Amino acid sequence: MKVKSIRWTSIAAQEAEVEITDDDYICTVFSQPCEVSVGDNLNEPLHIFDIKNVRINEELTPSIASNCNDTLKRKIVGKVIDTENQIILVGKLRFIVDDYLPGGLQAGDYIEFDCERIDLW
Repeated sequence: MKVKSIRWTSIAAQEAEVEITDDDYICTVFSQPCEVSVGDNLNEPLHIFDIKNVRINEELTPSIASNCNDTLKRKIVGKVIDTENQIILVGKLRFIVDDYLPGGLQAGDYIEFDCERIDLW
């Protein structure tokens, strides 16, 4: 995962919207304090904030889509790779769910969900 671009929303507050890519998928995330630069490689997963409407969906292709205009809400389809640590993959983009995933999910399941935003810490 690497930083593709940064759009500062408040330089004084070190607040920005950051585009993260794996060269196949792009995800815009919120970052505060934003301490990354364009071209930086990221090793830590991105944090999913306020996950909703989680359901298994083995038929959809992995994706990250905007849920509303001019917001950071997202609709994501990804693969659960670690249920204990709640890690999800979309391509090579790694996400960690800070809320709770529903019980019964297993590594390898594809899930679809909505979230309020994704954060880069």
